[in-house]
Amino acid sequence: MEPDACGAMLRFAYDDTLPELPGNSERDATGVHMAQHLLAAADLYRMDALSQACRDRLARCVTPATAADTYALADRLGLRLLKAAVVGTSPPPARAASRPSRTARGSGGSRRPTRRPQRRW
Repeated sequence: MEPDACGAMLRFAYDDTLPELPGNSERDATGVHMAQHLLAAADLYRMDALSQACRDRLARCVTPATAADTYALADRLGLRLLKAAVVGTSPPPARAASRPSRTARGSGGSRRPTRRPQRRW
C-alpha cells in the first residue's frame, strides 16, 4: 500500500471524512489513482464506509485514461456496479475496417481451406 493511501485511510478511520484527493479536478488521474488505492485498502481492511466513498468517486470520475485500471480493480474486488459504471461511461471501441463482402472477392472458391491440426492422443 502506498504511504499516502495509508495516511488517508487512517485519517478516514479517525474523523470519518474522505481527505481531499490530489489533483486539480475530480477527474484528474492522480486523484483517481489515489481513490483506487484507497478502495483496495478499504476492501482489505473491511472499511465499508471508505469503500463506498471510493466507489462513488471512481464511478463519477471514469475517463479513457483511467477506465481500464478502474475496471480491473472492480473486477478483482467483485464490484458489479462499479464495473457497470465504467462500461457505461467508456466510449465505444473503434470499429475495425469492414471486410469486403464475399461477392466482391469473386466466386468465393479461390480461398484455400484451412487445415485443422491433427490430434495425437
